[in-house]
Amino acid sequence: MQGDFSFTLLTSPLLFHCWGEECVLFNSFSGDTHQMPRATIEVLERLAQTPADVESLVTYFAGDAAPAEAMQLRAEFHELLESLESLELIAPIKP
Repeated sequence: MQGDFSFTLLTSPLLFHCWGEECVLFNSFSGDTHQMPRATIEVLERLAQTPADVESLVTYFAGDAAPAEAMQLRAEFHELLESLESLELIAPIKP
């Protein structure tokens, strides 16, 4: 993953089931099943609604977070998006 691309969901519809904070997602694009936290499903649901980059995800999920918290969230979203891209769940939209 490079730059500050926006990302979009590759698999549609989003097929998942959650038990508490743990979820299982079926990737209809690859045929794989993945276990992940509910928070990751929430990010995927957001990307299903509209493509987003790290900054827009931080704004959407954290709103007016303190600068230190926002910086930590940016790092976590970068890592999460790289992971989701490697699982072929999302793809960057190149400008």
